[in-house]
Amino acid sequence: MSTVVMSVVNESNLMDDATCAVAVEACRHQLKYHAAPAWDRHNAIVNLVPRGSLPPVGTYIILIQDDPDVDGALGYHDETQAGTVYAKVFVKPVLDNGGSFLGSSGFPQDTFSVSGVLSHEILEAFGDAHVNQWADAGDPAGPLVALELCDPVESDSYMIETKLGEALVSNFVTPHWFDSRADSNERFDWMRKTASPFEMTPGGYVILLQNGQVTSVWGREYPEWKKGLKQRILKRGGGVGVVFL
Repeated sequence: MSTVVMSVVNESNLMDDATCAVAVEACRHQLKYHAAPAWDRHNAIVNLVPRGSLPPVGTYIILIQDDPDVDGALGYHDETQAGTVYAKVFVKPVLDNGGSFLGSSGFPQDTFSVSGVLSHEILEAFGDAHVNQWADAGDPAGPLVALELCDPVESDSYMIETKLGEALVSNFVTPHWFDSRADSNERFDWMRKTASPFEMTPGGYVILLQNGQVTSVWGREYPEWKKGLKQRILKRGGGVGVVFL
């Protein structure tokens, strides 16, 4: 399997390059030492592209911008008609809603950050680059679950210390989370917040597809202000059969 290279381009005027470098370094560490091994893949790299330079051809393009091009969105990942995998992370809506650039080590569970959104989009581009993968939840008549690595545990974050500084990154689920027959002793997400397949944490959500219809199911503590943002960019959806914590 060829190596996936993700090129992060900082186009933000609010987040300086030094702060961006800390976030990228944390995401690089997370992907290399946490997510890729958890998914039995060891072929993913995250690089920061110097400001003013073009990302190498053939890489996944991760853009950090100030203002969303979808009203209020924090970030999203997608694929162009030409097949280029890309993601966008937006700084201003994070800051406008009480977030920070890198999060706080004092209470990481109570904060969200640009670095956390960056981590979320990098991990989901890594897990479902073409935005078209679904998992069978075990019931032939039931819905399919979108293969999104961070959505089910979206509000859960942890801090990574790097040589450049510390930054908050997103929790993520493992392949066992999508396996309805997985043993209960398996690790279903990195932070061990879930204990069974297709279970989500209070601040998570899932996207399901059934009979051609796409809907979302939200955890009981999922912020109301974020639901509207998600609905604006959601191209797939969720349904029923999810454990609420």
